[in-house]
Amino acid sequence: MNESDYTAIKNRTKSELQPYLDGIRTKREAFELFRDSFSDFVGRFLKTWNLFFVLVKGFLQAPATAHALFLYLGCIESLGNSIVDIVVMLLVANGKDFHIECRYATPRIKHAKSINDLENERVPLAAKLNFLKDNGIKELPRLLDNELRNDIAHLKFDVRGDLIFIRKKPADKILSSNFENLINALRATEECLSEVATDAYFPRRKG
Repeated sequence: MNESDYTAIKNRTKSELQPYLDGIRTKREAFELFRDSFSDFVGRFLKTWNLFFVLVKGFLQAPATAHALFLYLGCIESLGNSIVDIVVMLLVANGKDFHIECRYATPRIKHAKSINDLENERVPLAAKLNFLKDNGIKELPRLLDNELRNDIAHLKFDVRGDLIFIRKKPADKILSSNFENLINALRATEECLSEVATDAYFPRRKG
């Protein structure tokens, strides 16, 4: 994907996130909730992001292997979930309640207030993506193929000789486009969030 295509993705992402980014700038409590969540998110994300590029190097230039499938799965489980979690918290900071079911505590249903809440209760990716879509965040869920994630996790693919097929299509073609989508979704969303996070840590002076 060339830079102009990426710019289009980022513009769509930013237009969806902008009302929520603006919303936390006007309310101190919301601003602090997002800032704390972003602090939890950013260190782990950047460490995993760098590792991702070490692992993915070379996979996209060769026919898909089982290793490539599970690399994609691992990236969705780590980077994908991480970026979705911080966007969920951005919406929560704007007063959008995200209900989660507690496995070992009462009350059984509570509002998510931190990334730890999402992680500790192992909230499914599909539930978080649906929450984003219900609140107008559609570009990120569109670019993260949760159906492909489920196909790989549940071994719903065929091996014929040296080739792998998913949904009756060569896996290398599906993986190539989905890795590209994943990279661009992560990059665009992280850049948009970092802009407001920078304001949180280094507020612009008036005048």
